[in-house]
Amino acid sequence: MQTQQPLFHKDYVELEYLPDFDCLRVEWNGFVRTEDYKEALEKLLEFYEKLPIKNILIDQRKRKVLQKESSEWMLTNWFPQFHAAMKTSVKFAFIQSEDIFGKATSKANLLEIEKRHQQHDKPIYYHYFDNQTEAQNWLSEK
Repeated sequence: MQTQQPLFHKDYVELEYLPDFDCLRVEWNGFVRTEDYKEALEKLLEFYEKLPIKNILIDQRKRKVLQKESSEWMLTNWFPQFHAAMKTSVKFAFIQSEDIFGKATSKANLLEIEKRHQQHDKPIYYHYFDNQTEAQNWLSEK
């Protein structure tokens, strides 16, 4: 059984640490306003800097479409901060949104992240999954 340590909880997001996977798990819920999205990602960065994280699991199954302002803020502000804080390479496992529009914005964001934020000395690996078991199996691979 995996160990879980709750870190931050709001109606729209839950952050927890999964030490068995050196993983920070983010579970989104519903429509997320831009200011709430920023707060959650800032918390994610804060916990990433404090904990021994090598993997990030983003569960978007219940998340709806992301506002354009949220996406742009993540791409231009948050991601550069995350890159600067990286200690080593990181794996991002995304569990796809069940909402067709949420799924489309997630994929568009990932393509933009890869285009804007390629870093060679500390790479970020991305992969999409349909369920948590597949995602955790990939995160467990060395």
